Amino acid sequence: MKIFFKLALLILLSNLTFSNFLFAEEETSSIEIKKIKIEGIMALSLEQVKNSMATKFPSIKPWVKNPEFDERTLKDDLLRIKDLLERSGYYSSNIDYELKFNDKLTSVEILIVVDEREPIILKDLVIQIPEGYEAEIESEIVKLLPIKLGEIFSVVNYEKSKTAVSEFLANKGYPNANVKAEATISRREKEAKATFLIEPGSKYTFGEIVIEGVSDIDLYLITREITYKEGDQFSLRGISNSQENIFKLSFFKSVIIDTEFDDENLRVKTIYTLNERKLRTVRLGVGAGTEDIVRGQVSFSQRNFLGGARTLEIGSKVSFITQNLQIVLRQPYFLGRGNELRGSVNLERNDLPGFVGESVDSELRFSRNINSFLSSYIATNLIFAQINSEADSTPLVTSQEDVTLFLFNGGLRYDSTDNFVDPTEGFFASAFVESSFASLISDESYIKSIVEFRTYKKYKNLVFAKRFQVGAIQPFASTEDFEVPVFRRFFAGGSTSMRGFPFQRLGPLDDDEDPLGGNSILVGNLEARFPVVKKIGGVLFFDYGNVYSESFDYQFDDIRYAVGTGVRYNTIVGPVRLDLGYALNPVDELNRLQVFVSIGQAF
Repeated sequence: MKIFFKLALLILLSNLTFSNFLFAEEETSSIEIKKIKIEGIMALSLEQVKNSMATKFPSIKPWVKNPEFDERTLKDDLLRIKDLLERSGYYSSNIDYELKFNDKLTSVEILIVVDEREPIILKDLVIQIPEGYEAEIESEIVKLLPIKLGEIFSVVNYEKSKTAVSEFLANKGYPNANVKAEATISRREKEAKATFLIEPGSKYTFGEIVIEGVSDIDLYLITREITYKEGDQFSLRGISNSQENIFKLSFFKSVIIDTEFDDENLRVKTIYTLNERKLRTVRLGVGAGTEDIVRGQVSFSQRNFLGGARTLEIGSKVSFITQNLQIVLRQPYFLGRGNELRGSVNLERNDLPGFVGESVDSELRFSRNINSFLSSYIATNLIFAQINSEADSTPLVTSQEDVTLFLFNGGLRYDSTDNFVDPTEGFFASAFVESSFASLISDESYIKSIVEFRTYKKYKNLVFAKRFQVGAIQPFASTEDFEVPVFRRFFAGGSTSMRGFPFQRLGPLDDDEDPLGGNSILVGNLEARFPVVKKIGGVLFFDYGNVYSESFDYQFDDIRYAVGTGVRYNTIVGPVRLDLGYALNPVDELNRLQVFVSIGQAF
């Protein structure tokens, strides 16, 4: 009897445990989020909203698992969005949500509905500064404030305003300014008033400049990069610009600046602590690509060569299509800050589809950085070239041709892109002119010019990139079109140009499908770049253009088009890329599909 009772009790406990287990399983079963949609929000970007939420949005990538739904987290997210809207000036906003479950209650679609309502407008702005300070300070402060009269009052911009005023005064010689701010908000009237109480304090000037940690570099090379001198009005901008200038010398691992304030004499002592780096550098590199197969390079640089901050660079690059040896000597600060004088000699051999030849190119170039984005240069080149063979174009062109060119050239370059290797934002423009005169020592007379524009715009996780390039060569005097040396003509097609065509084979071809080059070029590219997973990205592109024999002969009815896609693998030296281009209207003899492998973005 006891045994029967114990057995029955054991079975009952087992059933209870099993039931609890099933209940727990049912309680913890997850619901995945299939979709999140947000309606009615205009003051914030979708990216701002996403970043404020703990609830994760489902991925567009089909192989990524959808996030789990938690209603308590969603309710907290609505409070976060409301707070974000308030900080942006929308204090009376209302936020609600709707849930749409599937029949099995395993997935949900979330709709977040936002009613922003009327924002708070800044109706009154007061700047209080004690008498005796410069009269223009108040008007300048009003101009620089992120908050503006008659515009939406944003807490974010209000807080930025306090920092902006402090920085402005520090750059005007008042490093110890005291900035107090008050803001009153009327939710009923939808108005705000902001008051800034400013006490600039004492005005300081720069005092002694001390430089420490230097043994191998002449001090004058450092002091000339400092944008202020003793006795100048104190400025935080002056300190940061000087630090940047010294670091750009590439002589130092680090540049640390400390300040000591002399409150009695109202002077600021600045102490530069520098950590020198090795002045010699040797670099080795290897790479591969569809066009040059395998390439390698070695370079040696000696900074501060024979003093004067000069840099000597000796480098060699070898691939299946090009081999060269280049020696470059750079002299910075030539006739003033931002200027550079550069002399170089380049020995090169090319085995390209259009020609095979060797050349010696010596150049003297003067360049100037006009501002942070704009630079210019003028240069002269003396080139001796021997063309061993080239595509058969006209009876005027002969093989085994020796060419001498004495060139005058110059250019402008504007670059506001955010990254040299893989830009995502910004604008780039360049213009280049090259001239050769047979009346001097050149064999041919011509003027060559080319203009290029690029734009990069990031939207969410997508980067839209555009490039447009147009150029022309105009022979003159006794020089005919195809007497312009082949190595100065235009070529297009390949991994960095028109990806529906093989390397340099867009444009005029001879009977053997070898490129002749041309005197006019027009090429454009459109790309959409997007992440796929981790370090892997994808690209969709549309390329168009052509190369034409005659000068300024842009035949728009003969423009070639190509579409394609590609894969990018991001590395520290830039993306490794694979592109597949498909020509929509190819030359009959060439394949429609082209495959390219290289390093770096196409543009």
